[in-house]
Amino acid sequence: MRERLLLSRISILLLSSLLFGSSIGDATAALTIKKLEPLAEIGAGYQSLALTSTHFALVGEGIEIRDRLSGVSVVVQESSTNTFFTDVTTSSESFIAVGISESSVVTARDQVEGAINPDSVTVTSEDKSRVGLTRLVIVEFTSSGDITRSSFFDNEKPLLPRSIHLFGDQIVIVGEMATDRGIQGFMASRNINGGDFRLSKFGEASTSIFSAANSRTLYGSSEESLAGSKRQGVRDGVIIYTDKTGKSLKVVRSYATGAKREWSDVSPDHLAVGTLTKGNLSEVAITDFDSQGKPEWSTRIPGQMALVEGRVVGVITKARIKALPGFVAKSNHALFLRFDKKGTIKSASSISATSIIDIFQDHALVKVKTGATELISFS
Repeated sequence: MRERLLLSRISILLLSSLLFGSSIGDATAALTIKKLEPLAEIGAGYQSLALTSTHFALVGEGIEIRDRLSGVSVVVQESSTNTFFTDVTTSSESFIAVGISESSVVTARDQVEGAINPDSVTVTSEDKSRVGLTRLVIVEFTSSGDITRSSFFDNEKPLLPRSIHLFGDQIVIVGEMATDRGIQGFMASRNINGGDFRLSKFGEASTSIFSAANSRTLYGSSEESLAGSKRQGVRDGVIIYTDKTGKSLKVVRSYATGAKREWSDVSPDHLAVGTLTKGNLSEVAITDFDSQGKPEWSTRIPGQMALVEGRVVGVITKARIKALPGFVAKSNHALFLRFDKKGTIKSASSISATSIIDIFQDHALVKVKTGATELISFS
């Protein structure tokens, strides 16, 4: 799950059916905050990482594989000005990356009448016009850097894949694409062994899909009516439930009056994170849902962004947190909190950072004050 736009702090309550408790239990007061140190500096231009037992992959402007022990790297795909990769995940000991590339249209044009052509040869020339980042690209590659399959899907309008997931034998990609009225959310899926992509679209003008808990449950945000569910706040966090064909059946909303909400990331067991923003104030909502969208517990932390992996939530914050008296920060830190199923924090660790770029298993990419990207482990 990828870095979102940094948002500022808010102190408001969730309304409607998502009105929950607003603080983490005092049972975590005795926790020691582990101080994290960088494992390796990562070059600029990377958007996401994924790890196997022996290697980790980095994607962004290009694709790179690094050995976890030796650090030896292999370039899988060189940086390109017309292709950008946004996310990567694992399939056994291999990797699957998703990105976008620029498409172009080539049209034949007959030679201008009256041009000199002494041999009377039929001549045509070609006009090439670019139509934008409309091609969805999937690259599957091994830990040794060998590309095993490349596939693509051409869309009529530009699109942005936010995340890629592997659920059983299904590759699921979610994000948003341009429309004549704005943007709409999408889900593209196909079998890992190949075949055509199946595309589902959600909304028409202002809907984004950031992540998926499974192939039929999507998390994002929207400013429009979806599946009969009307907008409540300025922008609502939405959970979209689909049928087996990808058509939306039900939408669960979280909202606050006059505020913007989103679900920016979710784990397969429906632990979701997202921001609440109003004016120049922001906080991060952390909610554990059941499979039907009913909240099990929820809490909020003053912060600017959040990502989740398993039961670990990564938050950018410098605020005092009542349940973590040992966390004192004069500047922004990446704070990693491991929750149990009841919402109790079981462990906490932090590192001074301005943003969390990605989180995978027990590792993360963070950007520090100097602007460098560092690989860290919070295990």
